[in-house]
Amino acid sequence: MATPMEVLHVMTPAEWGKPIDVDEKWISFVDENVKAKFPPGTEIESISPHGASYWTRTAEVATIMSDGTSRSYFLKVSQGDNGKGMVLGEFASMTAIYQVLPKFVPEPIGSGTYASAPDIHFFCCELINMSDEIPEIQAFTSTLAELHSKGISPNGKYGFFVPTYKGTIPQYTEWQETWEEAYYHSMKWFIHAEEKSQGTDKEMQELCQGILEKVIPRLLRPLETGGRQIQPCLIHGDLWAGNTSWNIDTNMPIIYDSAALYAHNELEMAAWRPIRHLIGKQYMKAYFHYFPVSAPEEDQDDRNMLYYLRWDLKSSALFSGNLRAKETMRSLIAKFPGGYEGRMILFLILHFYTTSHLPSQVAVLTFIATFSTPNQIIDSSFSIEALTYGEVKNVSINLKTKNHALRLVVKYTKQNVNVKGNISLSWTHTVIPEVQGSGSATRARA
Repeated sequence: MATPMEVLHVMTPAEWGKPIDVDEKWISFVDENVKAKFPPGTEIESISPHGASYWTRTAEVATIMSDGTSRSYFLKVSQGDNGKGMVLGEFASMTAIYQVLPKFVPEPIGSGTYASAPDIHFFCCELINMSDEIPEIQAFTSTLAELHSKGISPNGKYGFFVPTYKGTIPQYTEWQETWEEAYYHSMKWFIHAEEKSQGTDKEMQELCQGILEKVIPRLLRPLETGGRQIQPCLIHGDLWAGNTSWNIDTNMPIIYDSAALYAHNELEMAAWRPIRHLIGKQYMKAYFHYFPVSAPEEDQDDRNMLYYLRWDLKSSALFSGNLRAKETMRSLIAKFPGGYEGRMILFLILHFYTTSHLPSQVAVLTFIATFSTPNQIIDSSFSIEALTYGEVKNVSINLKTKNHALRLVVKYTKQNVNVKGNISLSWTHTVIPEVQGSGSATRARA
């Protein structure tokens, strides 16, 4: 695969935000190499412009099959070396999805180069009878979850077979063993593209460094450490309202214009974050009914913000007038200044002492305590179950922080028992796998 510099020099930054000037004459006839992709005996009935594309020319090719039935195809035509990569990437993407879930995409027919013009390239698929509306939420999210569940990476790695494109910019598709590593390289790729388009900015460079060195390890490494696992899933890769619709003939959702990757499935929902997008957070909520949130679940919204940042950088690289994603970057870096090393796991050893006898039965204690931490705490409530008189309970919890302190309130929630006593609480701040420090706090109310 080419380096970012080699690929990004195919088009200059001044060209990224402009449509590719493909002459309309290239969709006024059906080239011989396009005809060769159709089933034997197919007769061309007509070709006419169809749809709209910022980067290509698009057309409908109406044909008569050898058995006399009619069939129409969608033809997309591009130009130049970059245009060739775009149609090859789309064909590979659509083929991968079609092989897993054929009901979810138009059948890809082929891609190649015009026999009549070596600088003109094409992608062809079946033409779907689609509505102008976004797909129904439950049908769409359940089908998407089915794609992610069935579309498992053939080699267990993250990446794709060929470069696939976001607009006119290829995304990083080299195979990587871990999701953290794959996403790191993908972000670095788009950061480079954004800088080529927007120019050098010292603050932007510092923010990008913080994202790469602090935020990505903090949010993505926990997905595949501490006994947690995710699988590389086949994703569409550019899934927003403009690339999905409703198939009128099958009464099913349909997706197209794919830039596929084997990735963390939650990357698919990057573009669903902005309020302005028609497919938004309600769709995300529905999706998680069919494909549960990855652990650590409490990081999901922050991961989504990180994934949306990649989308934002792509947009900034493509359209040089776009605002940068600085605010999102500042927010993520401020929230996770310590990176992965700042992720805190507290091991609490609780000893319950009381002046009254407690039945040796299961009880539940909800704790809220106060002590200093090196991180920021946002939500600190948790429960200890099956705590009985005289028993020592070891508890592992994940905490987010605010104002560098954790407030803990103790409540004994067993009915008809009046408890008086205290809780002895000790904690150890660890950075897996090494212990980094320790401290303690005591106070209880019953």
